[in-house]
Amino acid sequence: MTVLSRVVTARLIAVFATLNIVTVINTGSAMAQTASRDPWVRPFSADSIWNTSLGSNATYVNANLLDAAIGGAQEVDWLIRVNPGDPWRQTFFPGFDTQRRRSDGTTESWIGWTQIPDSLIIPDVQGTPGQFGYEAPNACSALLQPDGYSLIQWQPTTRLASDGPLWGY
Repeated sequence: MTVLSRVVTARLIAVFATLNIVTVINTGSAMAQTASRDPWVRPFSADSIWNTSLGSNATYVNANLLDAAIGGAQEVDWLIRVNPGDPWRQTFFPGFDTQRRRSDGTTESWIGWTQIPDSLIIPDVQGTPGQFGYEAPNACSALLQPDGYSLIQWQPTTRLASDGPLWGY
């Protein structure tokens, strides 16, 4: 083996060793980041498009969005974290008239089973007809599943009792 081929071989070995070390470090870092990420606080992974910088010249500009309540909306978004020990409850499509009563659906509108915390109570349509009709909020809900990745979304949502079913689409 010539001196030149020994030098080339040594350099190639050094390059491949460096690449392997970088790969191990990056893989370990990504695994540690995934294991320590709380999806409730940080819903997107570090390499997600939502956590990618816009560029070195990007500047933040406030959108000046108004609170929804200012325009008369009084919506409550139900964001629920489901734990592995939460019970499985039946789910139904809402009753025919979702503007008056959503919890009318029974066996003919059965959807299936959903894991729901017992503490989750979402009121049905309230009030009596008047100038503006019933109070029928959208009651949007999103249930983050125990795996920390899956999300079940319902709208409208109603659940009247801690041991009862859930109604929604």
